[in-house]
Amino acid sequence: MNINNDMTSPTPPAVMGGLVQGTRVAGKNGWQAVETIATGDVVLTADKGMQIVTAVQRRFLSMDDSSVGRHWLLHIPAGALGNQQDMRVLPDQMLHSEAETETETEAGTETETASGAEAGAGRLSSFTAATLEGTSGIYRMPVTGGLEVITLCFAQPHPVYSALGVCFICPAHRGQVSEAA
Repeated sequence: MNINNDMTSPTPPAVMGGLVQGTRVAGKNGWQAVETIATGDVVLTADKGMQIVTAVQRRFLSMDDSSVGRHWLLHIPAGALGNQQDMRVLPDQMLHSEAETETETEAGTETETASGAEAGAGRLSSFTAATLEGTSGIYRMPVTGGLEVITLCFAQPHPVYSALGVCFICPAHRGQVSEAA
């Protein structure tokens, strides 16, 4: 696997977003583990179709990083957000989900779906995962062992489809990623 533009330094305390290793996203060849995505690959976004990944950030969380609780992962059980299976996400990861009602994602900002003319179309919500803690069986869990966190970056922020049935909002590349040796 050839991955350009990655960072492998320990996660600084301010980094609380990114996709947990093993999360599968929609690429040009179907569902791919996020850790296999490289700069220049294309990923399916909810707003602009296939988009080129302009940078990949890689960070590692360990038990030491999560000892104060603020870096603990959130466990989101299957069905809590319309997700098809249990999810592990970082607290500040922005999520994008279609909700049947405004109360499903109380802390989210709601906007009409682009496909609002479709029968039964819901509303789209964007929110940080941390806002869900304590609702629908969602709780914090410690990082056990080491955990790789991957952030896919684009020219503009985009919600990226995951095999979990929820979109993860990935940021715009701002030149903060150093070239891999």
